[in-house]
Amino acid sequence: MSAWFNAAINFVLMPIITRVVSPAELGQIDMFITFCTMFVYASTLGMHQAYMRFFNDRLAGLTKENILAIAVKYSSVGAFIATIICFISANYFSKSILGVRNFSIVLLMAIYIFATGFIAICKTKPRMYGNTFIYTVLVIAESLTIKLSYLSVTITNSVFFSICILVILVLIIMIICAVKNRRDILCTISSIPFQTKKILLLYALPTVPVMFLSNINTSLPKIFLNKYFGSSLVGIYSGCLTIVSIITLVQAGMNVFWGPYVFENYKTQQKQIQTLHQAISFFIVFCGLGLLAIQDIIYYILGSEYRFSREFYALLLCSPIFYTIGETVGIGINIKKKTYWNIVTTSIALFSNLMLCYLLIPKYGNLGAAIAVAISSVVMLLIKAFIGERYYTVVATPLKTIMTITIYIVGAIISITFNKLNVIRNILIILLMLILVILYRKEIEYFIKQLRIKGYEETEND
Repeated sequence: MSAWFNAAINFVLMPIITRVVSPAELGQIDMFITFCTMFVYASTLGMHQAYMRFFNDRLAGLTKENILAIAVKYSSVGAFIATIICFISANYFSKSILGVRNFSIVLLMAIYIFATGFIAICKTKPRMYGNTFIYTVLVIAESLTIKLSYLSVTITNSVFFSICILVILVLIIMIICAVKNRRDILCTISSIPFQTKKILLLYALPTVPVMFLSNINTSLPKIFLNKYFGSSLVGIYSGCLTIVSIITLVQAGMNVFWGPYVFENYKTQQKQIQTLHQAISFFIVFCGLGLLAIQDIIYYILGSEYRFSREFYALLLCSPIFYTIGETVGIGINIKKKTYWNIVTTSIALFSNLMLCYLLIPKYGNLGAAIAVAISSVVMLLIKAFIGERYYTVVATPLKTIMTITIYIVGAIISITFNKLNVIRNILIILLMLILVILYRKEIEYFIKQLRIKGYEETEND
């Protein structure tokens, strides 16, 4: 549900934002968010991952209440470490964001990192309890804080003050989370045995480098663009990412139930998990092709300064699409608690992205950044599939998954090649969507049948 609400927010607000906020201003605010995001999830020390993994396990001394307490308290240590790093690199961060030395911006970074990390831990709780309403509200609130900070530039006429507004809004959400979860957060953790804490940390800590490297991987194109071309191109790139985030939010919606469902049922429901993988692969690629087909409408309502991103829009969609499929095929790494493999996969993807950004961005700008992102996302997917499938088989029909990925890649190439030939481009993309439906016709028929059975049973019960 949160995915659809957020998609609606982006669809409504981005046309307004791109018409009243210049790419340079949007780019500066986004650089602040980018640098903070690099640290946020690493600063949690992976405790939100451990919370989800061990929530349904009965480890000695661990309850559904004190697991949140230990997650919050340990992540506070991570936030403190991230703060020290920010202050050590204060000169670099302030100049990259505002173009001048400004100690205050680094202080705002430290506050934002702590608050957002705290919220990330608290968001995990409603996911595990199946409380989709609370989770949806938190996700939407976080998304709105960013959009409102963009719009506030029109009032403040200052990027710095708009960042201040962003931090204040995030602090308000953090305080609400703290008040609502105060009983769990204030639970004592002294009664939890050392061995249990060790198990939690041994699972969580290996995810820290993964999250940090993953966020650096995502941030690299913006950092290179900012270095070589300034905040204007970052703003155009970020504007395109916000459009792409429509499908990222679909991806986030899938991840809400994928992880908890797999960890709870992997021992007994492997066939259902394989079917769910196929459903996710079909749906995410179908949505991606759909967004390519309606790109004329999307770019018509955007501000004219941001329409340049149309030439690399299809490439940026590769990242969320292939990441989502990669999360399903690589789930065996987490099931078998071999999380160190995530460090390997992320490092290889990061290295490929770094080399491609270094080679392509100075010459091709935003297009080079998009190519780098697309190729590194394919690299990540292939490595995760190779390693994850060794521990737990999710892909029952490898050829079908390969064809699904290929269909989107062909669609992206068509979108770029026929960028100005709208009719030809759309006809070819719709043909690809039909091919995808034919490829998954049995699965579609099965799900329609299940929905009819469920509807019939509900009618009978009434």
